[in-house]
Amino acid sequence: MREYLNYKYKKVYAEQSRIHHIKFILKIFQNQNNIPKNDIILKCFPSSHFNSKMTVDKTIRMMNYYGLLEKNKNLYSLSDFGELAIYTTQN
Repeated sequence: MREYLNYKYKKVYAEQSRIHHIKFILKIFQNQNNIPKNDIILKCFPSSHFNSKMTVDKTIRMMNYYGLLEKNKNLYSLSDFGELAIYTTQN
């Protein structure tokens, strides 16, 4: 997993594949790294609307609104246009 520094947050994960589901990614990511939910920040590109700290649910709603997600049953996956980056405030 590549890591990038971005402002005071560390970019620890980026995903462009349509195969993975966001909540599933987050759950695995949290379990592997022992990171509490409150320390995780989601950003989505290319939209600039995702540059603020938001909860996972709000981020998913916003991404869906801008057409960055596809819904299959109750699982959301990234559309062709979406890229999800997960940041953490932990070192």
